[in-house]
Amino acid sequence: MLGMKYMAKIKFTLISICLLLVIVSCQKDEIIIYKQLSGVSFFSNSSKANYTYSFVENPGKSMDTINVPVIISGSAFDVDREVIAVAITDSVTTANVEHYEILKGNVPAGEIQGLIPVILKKAAHHDTIIDTLRIKINSNIDFPLTELGITYCDIEFTSKIIQPANWWILKYYFGPFSTRWWKFIMEVTGRTSLPYNGYNNVSEEWPMTYTEIGAYKQIVKAALIKYNKEHQSEPLKHDDGENEGAVVEMPS
Repeated sequence: MLGMKYMAKIKFTLISICLLLVIVSCQKDEIIIYKQLSGVSFFSNSSKANYTYSFVENPGKSMDTINVPVIISGSAFDVDREVIAVAITDSVTTANVEHYEILKGNVPAGEIQGLIPVILKKAAHHDTIIDTLRIKINSNIDFPLTELGITYCDIEFTSKIIQPANWWILKYYFGPFSTRWWKFIMEVTGRTSLPYNGYNNVSEEWPMTYTEIGAYKQIVKAALIKYNKEHQSEPLKHDDGENEGAVVEMPS
């Protein structure tokens, strides 16, 4: 009788160990599968991905290419990986399909960030109208997960003078945006853009350094002081935006 009870205990223990091994094995398989599933989303310095472009920045061009940044979830791979983006034809997108072309994006080997090239094409109505293109990333074999971060990007393009995409940081150098103020800055600097995107954040797309943007700030500040001295009865004022009608003032 005791021998039968002893054998039953051994049998129960062996069954329990087998079940435990099966559970652990399944959990390890799930972890491996999760690790193999890579994700990608749009990259931005804020909670939204927005890009603005004006052909004013490149006079004479009838089309231009912008590079929309993306970032992966998970580890970098030792091979290049493809990112596929498509237009979302909803109420936000106003751009006609003949005025843009979305190319295949790429995350280079060993990197966690990549770019999606988008060709924007100038049209006659862009002299007075701002078009919007909303894009999303489609899942593929390289990146099956696309819902983990910022899931869409809005691209505005026109031939009008508009607020640059990087004004979120330029405002710390030049204050609030307005069309007249930005036009003054472009005239004074002789530039149609100030591609600065933060201290120690120099890249091919944002090549301007901290030192350079600081120098341009001083040039603009001196020009503003000179302009207001010469137009004391009518100093430079914002012509639109949140500060419409207010005298232009630069951060100290």
